[in-house]
Formats: sequence, C-alpha cells, structure tokens
Amino acid sequence: MKATRQLGRLGALVGAWCAVVLFTASQYSLIYTATGGAAHFPMALRVSALQWLPWLVVGPCVVLLARRFPLRGAHWPQHLAIHLVATVVVAAVVTRSFGAAFLRNVHSEAIVYWLLVASTHLADSLHRARERESHVSRLEVQLADARLAALQSQLHPHFLFNTLHAVSSLIHEDADAAEDMLTALSDLLRTTLSRGSQREVPLHDEIDFLERYLEIQKMRLGDRLHVTLDIPPDVVDVLVPSFAIQPLVENAIRHAIAPRRAGGHLEIRATQVDGRLRLTVADDGPGFPTEAGRGIGLENTRERLAQLYGDTCRFTLADRPTGGAAVTIEIVARTKPE
Repeated sequence: MKATRQLGRLGALVGAWCAVVLFTASQYSLIYTATGGAAHFPMALRVSALQWLPWLVVGPCVVLLARRFPLRGAHWPQHLAIHLVATVVVAAVVTRSFGAAFLRNVHSEAIVYWLLVASTHLADSLHRARERESHVSRLEVQLADARLAALQSQLHPHFLFNTLHAVSSLIHEDADAAEDMLTALSDLLRTTLSRGSQREVPLHDEIDFLERYLEIQKMRLGDRLHVTLDIPPDVVDVLVPSFAIQPLVENAIRHAIAPRRAGGHLEIRATQVDGRLRLTVADDGPGFPTEAGRGIGLENTRERLAQLYGDTCRFTLADRPTGGAAVTIEIVARTKPE
C-alpha cells in the first residue's frame, strides 16, 4: 500500500511536469508567431523540456524538504530560514549558475519552489483532514456498536429473569408445566445465542422467536392471555431490529395483562405502506400511567432504534381510544440482498 502511494505521488509529479512543459512550449510557440518567427512547436517543446528538466529531479527534493521542515508548529521560524536558503540553492542548481543567468531567473525559480512547498502543505493538510474524518467516523461506529451491545445486554437478562420467575412460580403448582416452560426457555436461549451480534433479522425470524416466548407466557397465564398475530406474507422478509418486538410484548403482558384477574388481549400487527414497515404491539389494559412506569424494555428499545436508524425511524407510545396502550415502530422497509 505504501509503495502504491509513493508510485502515485511520483506519477502525479511527472504528470505535473509534463503539463508545465507543454504549457510553456505552447507559450513559446505563440511568442515566436507573434514576433514574426516561424511557429515551430517541436523546437519550442525541446527548449521547454530542457528548461524544466532540472525540476524533474529537484522537485521531489523540494517536496521532501517541505515535509521535513513544515511551516507550522513551534519551529516554523527555523524551518522558514532553511527554506529561504534552499530557495537560493535550488535556483542555482536549476539555472546551473551563480552569475547573470542566476540573477535573471532567481525570482521565477523561487516562485516555482514556493509553489511546490505550498502545494505540498495543502496536499498534506487535506490528507490529514481526511484521516481525522475517517478516524472520527470509525470511533463513532465503534461507540454506536458498543452502546448497542450494552443495550442488548440489558434486554436479554431482563427477559431471562422474568421468565425464570415465571418458572419458579410453577414448580410447586405444576411440575410438568414448569418442565415444559424450561424446555421452551432453552429453545429461546438457543435462538438468542445463534443470532450472536446480528443487528437485524427478517421479520419471520423475529415472529418465530416471539411465538416461542408467547408459549412460555401462555403456560404461565393460561386462558388469561389472548393473542392476535396479524403478519401479512408480504412483510415477512423485511428486516427488523433483532429482539425488538419481544420486550414490547413483555412490557404489555407485565403491566397490562398479568396484573388483571381476567387477563387481557394482546395484538401484534405488521403493515407496509409507502415503503415503510409499521409494527404495532397493543393491549386492552389501563394504558400508560406515567413516564416512569413504562419499563426498561421500552426505553432500551427506543435507544436501540435510535442507534440503528437515527432519524429515519419512529417510535411512538400512545393510549388507544378504545382503551389500552399501543407501541408502534416504523422503519424503512428493507430486505436482505440476494
């Protein structure tokens, strides 16, 4: 990679030299024509090439000097003095004289020298700016990944502890049901581990995971839990945040259905409109009492969505006009590339 960059810089320098030679040759040719001479471009090109040939060797040296002694930082006065001396030396090398030719051309050669120095500093400054921008971007991605991982690590234990609590409540009442629940829990944990650090999964995978979770809750709540799943076939392949629906369902069961003697009805619906997927988890409970009572699952889901999608997603909490609460996630509908 380093060799490639060096070859690229050398090629750019040679290209710039050729452009200057061609420009100067065309200028000489026009001068010959304007003064009544013959417009002999090959001769003008030869004269121009000979004039600029020393710069093909001296130019890389000037670039190295510009990088070795940059005109910034605490030592810029000393570096400026070095460049002033180098300007005189380079002008003498290019004109191959300290006599009349040197005096006639020292100003033009000095201009070329400082143009090279300025171009080098500009190119290096742009390179450093791109490196800083790339570094900041990498840090932002790493920070977002770390924050997302932290949020997921909060969700999974939260779900696990609640499920184990449900198992413990059945051990003495119904050992077979508790065993079935533990089997279902092991399937859930196997699914969780198999996903690893996946950020998004197809909706059908998320619904499959959710159905396993609901099996556990139905074992615990029995006929008190009624569930409606409305997932049209045209949305099952849309990508959704991994483990995003389960905490919404868990929150509804915990706050709106489990505390009520009669239980309640849970609805999970998905629709796709104008290229956006809308996921809704609704219940027929008492609604949202206070901000503080909405639970860690909802807040973490909100944070995860913000980390994954930024401003392109919507996360809304609302009381339903007919009673109960509804949580809606709206994201851009995307599928895995084939």
